[in-house]
Amino acid sequence: MTELILHIGHPKTGTTALQRGYLRQRRELAAKGVLYPYLNKESDRHTTLVPALIGKELVTGDVAFYPHWPGGNVMGQSLHIWQDVQAQIAEHQPNKVVLSGEGFFQLRRRWQMEAMCERLSAVFDKITVVAYLRSPQSRHLSSYQQGLKTAGNRAFLPSQPYMPVVSVWSRFGPGPLDLHIFDRKALISGDVVEDFATRYTPEVLDEIRARPNRELNTSLSAEAMAVLETHIHRVDELTGAERRAAWQPLREIMLQLDQSVPGFTRPRLTVEASLKIQRRSLDIRWLQTDHGITFEDVDYGVVSTEETEDRWRPTIAELCTVDAARRNALAEALEQELARPTVRSANWVTRVLRRMVRG
Repeated sequence: MTELILHIGHPKTGTTALQRGYLRQRRELAAKGVLYPYLNKESDRHTTLVPALIGKELVTGDVAFYPHWPGGNVMGQSLHIWQDVQAQIAEHQPNKVVLSGEGFFQLRRRWQMEAMCERLSAVFDKITVVAYLRSPQSRHLSSYQQGLKTAGNRAFLPSQPYMPVVSVWSRFGPGPLDLHIFDRKALISGDVVEDFATRYTPEVLDEIRARPNRELNTSLSAEAMAVLETHIHRVDELTGAERRAAWQPLREIMLQLDQSVPGFTRPRLTVEASLKIQRRSLDIRWLQTDHGITFEDVDYGVVSTEETEDRWRPTIAELCTVDAARRNALAEALEQELARPTVRSANWVTRVLRRMVRG
């Protein structure tokens, strides 16, 4: 009997840490009957399986299909990867298989579930679907910071309902849907990887604990975000990979400065921003009533039930509480760092960025 644990995200809930934790110990886990299928050196998540599993070409935001991958077009590549996953299952004969990808959380159609059920049930005897859900305020802040760090984006923050995804997976998905709250206080040992392993693969929990994720926490303070915000216009004419590459040197310098200037704290929403986000979260009561998910930081008395077309694009000061003195200290430290003649550019992108910042 082979059981599938299908982890579908929700975005910004530690999915990358989970995927890398299972991937880097895949041989030890496979020896104990838990298989985390290996795809290739350029992908540690299984969202690339989505086109093959639903029978239609679909590219979600968390993966990329590269021209040099076997299979030709997106559908051909996805089918090739799905065949390889089945070959690994046949080789290892595991008791459990873990698949993980945020892109699964973007599926919200009944026909997608039906197609996936048909393909997965042909391979697995039992299927459990797992999702960790983040509160709307925490999710908005995390997404905003990610966009700013990655490419200097200050994007609009749309309402992001839970219902379309949760309802279709719970009603028509390939197996029962387990929902958990993504909050350090609610997670086992305050860690999503250990929480997941404890609940779903306890037979390899010791291996997961033996090699915890030691990656540097790259969270930025509100003050650092505010300083970076003042430089966004420097890359406004760039897009895509070019924009990300040009922004990276400035981000890396700020990450280091943020840890060295006294007073670092994780960003916190202003009262006004927190209320606005909650009022735009239309299905929070539904999630509580129908699925028993209650977010500790939500004031259910202010949650709205009315759709709004208001497009909200806050500044950092509107979104977060900012210590003006620390922001100024970081801004000064950044200018000093960029002006240092001993700081050598690693590539042409860094040199171009430095010239732009200096004006």
